[in-house]
Amino acid sequence: MTVSRKKDFIPGIFNYCDRWCERCEYTRLCRLAADLEKAERRRRRKGKDPADDSIDGAMEEVGRSFEVVARALRKRARKEGWDLDAIDTAAIDAHESDLRRRCEQHPLALEARQWCREGMKLVKDLQPLLRSEGEDLQRRGDFMDVQDEADRFEALAQAMEVVAFDSTLVAAKMRRAIDGLLESADETDFMHEIGLEDANGSAAVILRCLKRDRPALVRIYEHDERLEEQALGLLARLDRMEKGLAEVLPGALTFVWPPKAEE
Repeated sequence: MTVSRKKDFIPGIFNYCDRWCERCEYTRLCRLAADLEKAERRRRRKGKDPADDSIDGAMEEVGRSFEVVARALRKRARKEGWDLDAIDTAAIDAHESDLRRRCEQHPLALEARQWCREGMKLVKDLQPLLRSEGEDLQRRGDFMDVQDEADRFEALAQAMEVVAFDSTLVAAKMRRAIDGLLESADETDFMHEIGLEDANGSAAVILRCLKRDRPALVRIYEHDERLEEQALGLLARLDRMEKGLAEVLPGALTFVWPPKAEE
């Protein structure tokens, strides 16, 4: 992955992306991608495997990110004259608890969580079928032309990868979208607009994911009759989520991503 110089980054491009950097055409314009690349170099210098997704490695980077945010917050507080110790954390905790409860009970959040469970179940059931078909292709490929079958196999593997990736992503982004929607309803003026914009951006990510999930699920449905019912169930949930988001967050339909680079 090659990223650009700092001045070439598009501000905020990473805010409403799907975090699938390996497939993204904008990584060279993304500051987050640059930060991830730096993190990999740090791990290499320490003699660690940059591909290691262990808890220790992840928490190391999370801790580093939190420290950067904390320093920025303290700096802003000093500049604005804010007393961070005077903040009523109990009231904030109560509000967040109520918001979390309402969000978890929202029909779209429930739909997305079930989508996640069913999507991962489909992937789990598809994996042994793919493994068996792959081994069969390898055996027959030694003495006959199986290129057409191999192409279909690769397309199916890609479809499984898409469903696996989006199963958890859609649930997480739906949580953020509904959280922003409910939060914005409790606010007025500027804060209302901020919350609604974040909700629309998160919903837009979901819609982009569902757009690629549809053909992936159709391919899985057409490949093996044993998976037809599961694929159809997910397609039905996909339709309900698309329609539901269009109703409660219509701004997601016209949300612009990636944002335009500053002149």
